[in-house]
Amino acid sequence: MSENDTTTAGAAPRTRWAGIVFGAAFAAAAIAGVVLLALPDGGRLLHDGLRPAMVQVRAEWVLAGLLLLLGALAVTGGAVALRHRGRTDAAPVAPARRGDDPAEAEAEAEAEAEAEAEAEAPPER
Repeated sequence: MSENDTTTAGAAPRTRWAGIVFGAAFAAAAIAGVVLLALPDGGRLLHDGLRPAMVQVRAEWVLAGLLLLLGALAVTGGAVALRHRGRTDAAPVAPARRGDDPAEAEAEAEAEAEAEAEAEAPPER
């Protein structure tokens, strides 16, 4: 089992509510589109129904919408960062093992090679 699995051996899998909600929303939009296409004057009905909600685009509204979008992205990013930090702070840290550092492993290999060379060399008088 990988470390990204959300289930343990005895626990039931978690329900992914975001997928259910977005799936239902997309299904409703698809059904509405099929119904509008099936009606002989569906385009006119849609246009007449949306006419009261249509507004003129003004620079202030565009700026306000962009600021609202940036604020929502900042809040979402902050929430994700806090959740990630909470998960990583709570994660157990494995103790360091011998040979984890590549430079240390290289130095140990050189030392072993020198020791073997000295052991094979004839003794000096």
